[in-house]
Amino acid sequence: MIEKDFINDAVALIEFAIEEFGRAVYLRERLQMGSGTIEESLETSHQLKYDKAFSVLPKELKTIWEGFSYFPKEYWGGGYWGEGYWGGRKETISPRTRPNAIFTHFDETTQTWQSGIRADEEILRYIIDTLRGYIKNFKF
Repeated sequence: MIEKDFINDAVALIEFAIEEFGRAVYLRERLQMGSGTIEESLETSHQLKYDKAFSVLPKELKTIWEGFSYFPKEYWGGGYWGEGYWGGRKETISPRTRPNAIFTHFDETTQTWQSGIRADEEILRYIIDTLRGYIKNFKF
């Protein structure tokens, strides 16, 4: 996906992989507790699975881009900088940002409509390689 310049699709697939890894972490916990049941929220809460994944994965895998963005005065109230300013920003993956990678959405920070999200190809490759290692070494 990354080689074919489908960065947003790659981000969405990485987020799905992380979420499903979180499902496996959750199920392993339940198995180790001797519980034969699962909570209904496992099927309905993307955040639960995401949190379970990052209880094992390094937190650094959440960030897919860091750089600078333009912040218009409507976002921060104007003042000293007048019409707007450039400030540091990072893009992270989460259940909330997954749809942004594949659908047009309104970006609250820039107050503009966006298609896709910012992602760094090298960071995505690192996330994929790291996640692949965690999945390969995952034991029930």
